[in-house]
Amino acid sequence: MERLRPTAVLTCLSLVLALGAQPLLILSAQAAVTECSDGVDNDGDRFLDYPEDPNCSDLLDDSESPNNTGLFISVSDGLSDVQAGGAVTYVITLSTDRLEPRTADLRFLLSPYANTINASDGGDVGNKEVTWRNLTVYRNQPRKLTVTVNVDPAAPEGALMVAEARVREQHTADTTRITRNGLQIQVPRVFLSVDDGRATAKPTDILEYQITVDNRNGPDRTYDLLTTVNPFLSVETASDNAAIDNRSIEWRAQQIRAGDVRHYSVVASIERDVPEHYVLNFTVTTRDAIATDHTSIETFPAPRDLQLSVSDNADQARIGDVLTYTVRLENPSDNLITSATVQAMLPRTSEFVSATEGGIWTGKNVQWKGITVSPHGSRTLTYVARVRSDAQLGTPMQTSVTVLGAIAVDTTLVGAKFIGGKASVQKPALLRKTASRSEVQPGDNVSYTITLKNTTDHAFTDVIVEDTLDLSAVRLNDARNALVSGDKMLWNIRQLNPGEQWQTTYTVQVLPGLRQGTIINNVARVQGKGLESISLNERVAVMSTGVVKHMPATGVDLVTLVAGSMASLTGIAGTLQRRRKMLFA
Repeated sequence: MERLRPTAVLTCLSLVLALGAQPLLILSAQAAVTECSDGVDNDGDRFLDYPEDPNCSDLLDDSESPNNTGLFISVSDGLSDVQAGGAVTYVITLSTDRLEPRTADLRFLLSPYANTINASDGGDVGNKEVTWRNLTVYRNQPRKLTVTVNVDPAAPEGALMVAEARVREQHTADTTRITRNGLQIQVPRVFLSVDDGRATAKPTDILEYQITVDNRNGPDRTYDLLTTVNPFLSVETASDNAAIDNRSIEWRAQQIRAGDVRHYSVVASIERDVPEHYVLNFTVTTRDAIATDHTSIETFPAPRDLQLSVSDNADQARIGDVLTYTVRLENPSDNLITSATVQAMLPRTSEFVSATEGGIWTGKNVQWKGITVSPHGSRTLTYVARVRSDAQLGTPMQTSVTVLGAIAVDTTLVGAKFIGGKASVQKPALLRKTASRSEVQPGDNVSYTITLKNTTDHAFTDVIVEDTLDLSAVRLNDARNALVSGDKMLWNIRQLNPGEQWQTTYTVQVLPGLRQGTIINNVARVQGKGLESISLNERVAVMSTGVVKHMPATGVDLVTLVAGSMASLTGIAGTLQRRRKMLFA
């Protein structure tokens, strides 16, 4: 029974004299409820009570969140120290104990020694900051977000790497100490994957997620496998005696021998009220690995061969430039596409100007509803954006377009800007990484080229270039004199004088059986004497390659060639040459 204040008790005692013992119990319960919901700070902790507060008169009551927001936040990487050049995965947990769901924006501030690799749940990755907008949290369903970073290889011994999470008026931090014992080749991580075998699904469908933990590079290890269940999924079963608690599934203290592979499964049903075009993310994590499956909700089947592209026909743009993006939908099937919704996300450092074909700016993206594409036909939509004045030189401006589960991406680099009537030209990048192909099919070979140029006025000595391969997606064919250990490749450069350039190329093969839409990430980094004062962004290069199983068609049909004028042919050819990378979900 709830404890009552002395004033409440005296009131009840006076009433019992007139009404008897039985009414006392009723009035006591009513008094407790009234006291908890009277909108007053009854327990004196400077926060207002609310009806769900289970113990409103307890001075030690901690169920009221700061500033009465109803939100609680925590962050941890699970480590007390980390090697310079290593990797860290932060887990941010957002929860509420209110009956009504809470919606808020969350900011995650990173240490200067950290370089973001990826963020879950569509986190917007900026310079030393990740932002999630309009996160919705339900009672007894903690929302877990993850951010994976690389630690600066040149970070000093004993430095503290501090990461801070902020939501509304609250903030919390995690601190990890950086250690250095020379260049350490880390124990190869486990390879983690999850797949439900589907790109799209409908409300009430049953999804079966297959989770694989691959310890091909050893050693024997013990690990925890964790996942947070999407609010629109209802878990039916989970294998291997998993612990299912609210919206999380956990396999604790799992053991795996060197070279072994373990499989887990989760069966879940999709809730009936899931929104159309909603993307169900299912993420699994271990201490050093993360994998996510994406399934788009479509109430009618999307054509498998729908082709989508977006391009601004520019490789670089300056501050103040106006970019016109052209979105092209092609339907090579015999089926009519109706009531499709097209959404275009603007680059983070741009502002919306206009859109054609009835496109509407929602405040977050450009949206076209009710789009129809005839069989073997196409549609062209355009939208215009302006490069903002706060765009940084060298920043990639990325826009993405989605429709019926298909995704297309275009990237434009912010180049020279004008100052006092003269162009300020960007200095060449210190470390660059390029690929021979931006799109590959399972089984294809792809070559990566790493270039290191000394753009300073002093020499670099004892330089180490390190490249990390995703061995769950590729196998190494030609290492080109690299020292190879697990997923790490190392090259030693004794000295690189000002203006000199070092370059190497190696080849990998994409593993057969990779799922369409898989993104292959390769990370190169450099460290050595003379590089200490150079920013981390210039010393780390990330290369992403998309896997597609059906390469987009190129060229133009004969009828178009005959009917078009020479000017039209020139424009078509130029457009085709500048088509950007296209990914299929």
